[in-house]
Amino acid sequence: MSEAGREAVNASFGEPGDVHGLALRTESQAADFDWYLGLSLQRYRAGPRPDAGVQFGIEFPLQR
Repeated sequence: MSEAGREAVNASFGEPGDVHGLALRTESQAADFDWYLGLSLQRYRAGPRPDAGVQFGIEFPLQR
């Protein structure tokens, strides 16, 4: 729900409120591949706890 009423985008939270968050990401290229590393933090005031996530990825080209 949101302050304006029921909306599908807010259905996962179940109560009115705001979501606050922060996302950081760094990436670089090496000789044969690209990589990235990220961190995200979210806080929903009506929820029981904050959520955190870590992302890491490597991309290899199929052709040179």
